[in-house]
Amino acid sequence: MDIGDRDYAEKDDDNCIAVICGAPNCHSGMMAALALPGSKLGELEIKQARIRGIVSNGMLCSERELGISENHAGIIELPFDVAIGTSVNELYALPDTVFELEITPNRSDLLGYIGIARDLCAKLTRDLKEHVGKPIEPASADLKLGLANREPELCPRYTARVFQNVRVGESPLWLKTALIKSGLRPINNIVDITNFVMLETGHPLHAFDYDKLAAVNPDQGYPDIVIRKAHPGEEMVALDGRKYALEGDELVIADGQKASALAGVMGSEFSGISAQTTRIVLECAAFHPASIRKTSYKLKLSTDSSYRFERHLAAEYADAVSARATGLILELAQAELCGELLDSCPAQAEDIYLGLRPSRFSKLIGFELSDSEIKAYLGRLGFSFMQYGNHIPGIISDLSQVYCHHGEEMKLGKTEFTELEDCDHSHYYKVPPYRKDVSREADLIEELARLAGYDKVPQKTAPQQIMDRHAYRVRKKTMDWMVNWGCFETLNYSFCDPRQMQDLGYELDQLPLISLVNPQSSNQSAMRVSLVPQLLTNLAYNLNHAERDVKLFEQSRVYHKSAVGHSEPMHLAAVFTGTREPEHWQAKGTPIDFTWVKGCLEGLLTTSVWILHSSPQFSPITYLMKLSVIIRSLSAWVALVESSRKCWPNGELTAAF
Repeated sequence: MDIGDRDYAEKDDDNCIAVICGAPNCHSGMMAALALPGSKLGELEIKQARIRGIVSNGMLCSERELGISENHAGIIELPFDVAIGTSVNELYALPDTVFELEITPNRSDLLGYIGIARDLCAKLTRDLKEHVGKPIEPASADLKLGLANREPELCPRYTARVFQNVRVGESPLWLKTALIKSGLRPINNIVDITNFVMLETGHPLHAFDYDKLAAVNPDQGYPDIVIRKAHPGEEMVALDGRKYALEGDELVIADGQKASALAGVMGSEFSGISAQTTRIVLECAAFHPASIRKTSYKLKLSTDSSYRFERHLAAEYADAVSARATGLILELAQAELCGELLDSCPAQAEDIYLGLRPSRFSKLIGFELSDSEIKAYLGRLGFSFMQYGNHIPGIISDLSQVYCHHGEEMKLGKTEFTELEDCDHSHYYKVPPYRKDVSREADLIEELARLAGYDKVPQKTAPQQIMDRHAYRVRKKTMDWMVNWGCFETLNYSFCDPRQMQDLGYELDQLPLISLVNPQSSNQSAMRVSLVPQLLTNLAYNLNHAERDVKLFEQSRVYHKSAVGHSEPMHLAAVFTGTREPEHWQAKGTPIDFTWVKGCLEGLLTTSVWILHSSPQFSPITYLMKLSVIIRSLSAWVALVESSRKCWPNGELTAAF
């Protein structure tokens, strides 16, 4: 391979090095992207390698290896006008950052890069720089095209332009790079232009091969475009190669004889652009979103085009989007524009206006914005301020019905307005056609709050501390100690069977039980007042399954009823049986006894000193009271063990607390 004047010790006098490549599209004479030894592609470092006795000095790269896309079918083939030795970073504008955005269904204006840029400019208080194209003048009027819109309700606008002497070929590198980074595969310059403009504006386009379209009347000498519903049983082979049977309620773009595209979804295979195409028809239209959604769902065919049309695109911008694509076709395909724009726009949409009360904004959101701030934020989003006036709720189409004495004072040159009792001061804005989601005053208020920042909303009450960090630290230290002592934690239901407490010698009428009104079963009819019965049940289950060495604990809440209300104290209980350590063939395990359990409790008490002392509410008196409770529990433990031995006459239960 010729690497030009790039510094590399292994190249010969002709600036060539040996590189071995097994990609299926590798061929002699091609321009490719090369990573020399020492290059790093992500975590991969390129090194010299010996393959079948030949030293390979580098690697020819695919798009995935350079991080441009996930395409790994073959190596990158560069156009021949790229100078040898040019950095790949320069060609593909690398390194680069690609953001993946999730757009909510109501924001169709954000489905193109211009819409996203407009929203960012409004937030960052910067001016939007949009592309300004040159005036388009037709080169000739030799080619004609018929246009008939038979479904104006489903297709409120359809535009078409005709081109001749089109040179279909490979797109320039900058265009292919933009598509690849956006997740689309370059095909040819015409298709790539329509995809690029769709990504830029959010409005899909489609191109037909003019010579493959038929006329309604074969004798008229030029083809037709007919927007109609499909005929029942009509079939169409789409660009994905699949044949679709249509039922009759799908909207199609047809020529004089057959369907040439599923409107807003996908074009047909027979009318697609190929290398032999020299004359094309450029379509830019707007369709009813429900119709496109229904067709896409019925045929299980979702495309970038249908995704956008389903979210209601503005018909008002079809001619501007078509003009943007026309400029690129004239530049990149050296085509000639034939005739003026064909535009079927049966119904012109009326301008709509909304009133916004600054006082309403401050009442709902909690802080105030000045008139100038409101106008600046909404102006950058494309909402044009029209006038002041008394508030009229909802959408209005005639501003003449709006009156306010502020307007009269403005005509007199006043800058400070008087406030009257009956004046509900409002701003009136013209809603841009691309904001289909804005239809009421609350929508404008939401936009202002979003752009001004929700962090400016005043905090009226301090947030509630729902977590007791000290209590959490106590529970965590206690659990860690029991686990380190070789115990396993159990988690039981908060419901219990009162008879279990009766089996342990308690009188049910003396227990502070909270009974359930509608228990799931009789053994879950009350809230537990102790953790011991359920732990003994866990122990019995293990013993019945021949597991003799058991150390279990549970730290959870119990539920007590009293005359003044209910309480939910946190308790810790544990049961032990068997040996201290797991049995081993070399040494017999030492049985658990009183001294072992005493050591566990003493260690827990030592840990509790640090826990209590770290509390901001630490009190020595409180600690002594807690310690006395623990000492009394030791006495209770002795009594519990003795009483439990009656339930376990074979001595399986060694200790519990």
